[in-house]
Amino acid sequence: SNTATKSSYVTVTTGTTGTKPVLQYWGSPRSGTAPLTVTFKDNSSGSPTAWNWSFGDGAYSNEKYPKHTYTAPGSYTISLTASNAAGSNTLTKSNYIVVTGTSSQTPVAAFSASPTAGTAPLSVSFTDSSTGSPTTWKWNFGDGTSSTEKNPVHTYSTAGSYTVTLTASNTAGSNTATKSSYVTVTTGTTGTKPVLQYWGSPRSGTAPLTVTFKDNSSGSPTAWNWSFGDGAYSNEKYPKHTYMAPGSYTISLTASNAAGSNTLIKNNYIVVTNA
Repeated sequence: SNTATKSSYVTVTTGTTGTKPVLQYWGSPRSGTAPLTVTFKDNSSGSPTAWNWSFGDGAYSNEKYPKHTYTAPGSYTISLTASNAAGSNTLTKSNYIVVTGTSSQTPVAAFSASPTAGTAPLSVSFTDSSTGSPTTWKWNFGDGTSSTEKNPVHTYSTAGSYTVTLTASNTAGSNTATKSSYVTVTTGTTGTKPVLQYWGSPRSGTAPLTVTFKDNSSGSPTAWNWSFGDGAYSNEKYPKHTYMAPGSYTISLTASNAAGSNTLIKNNYIVVTNA
């Protein structure tokens, strides 16, 4: 016969071994407007095997990496209890998630248009430049017509001087911008269209670079529409504009009188370099 012996082969313990979890966790994002969905992640040490989250709004989860959506504004305290065979610990973070309303700022209405003068029928493109994240728009074109588009195009069919208003709104409120006698429409043509010429000074320099533009067109223009090449515009005869970023900028001027309009474009006319 033969006998095999394995000493201390089976070990049985009483009670618990190891240590309780040492808790750590985070949530992202920690702030925003309602409804706000937050992803929570447990980073606890000690190899927890069970989790109990309290999101501060009466909702709970037993997942390790839960997602939760807050539907109402408020400051929410988060609590996580994590457990293993050695026991459990709890970590509470007061006012950890901050949820605001859907909008906290009333818009400031602003707009531009092009062209602002010409003969009937005159098609004018309007551009909303309001701040404060408006969600609705109400345009009044001054001739008895209106629009709720953000950037409408409107055709004036009769001569006149038209006052334009824009009301921009969001959940926080509304604001109205008014430009009196902003669009001028004439009938027929008289004389000749403007013959365009202009200059800008200085034409080059480091950012921020402020340039003065001067219209030298003949034909007595009565309206001007400058495009500075960086998304900015002006209806002044002698505008000033500041370029904030390096680059080569193409300038466009449309000048109008009762006879019509002409446009002069100067490619890469302004050169802005790094400071």
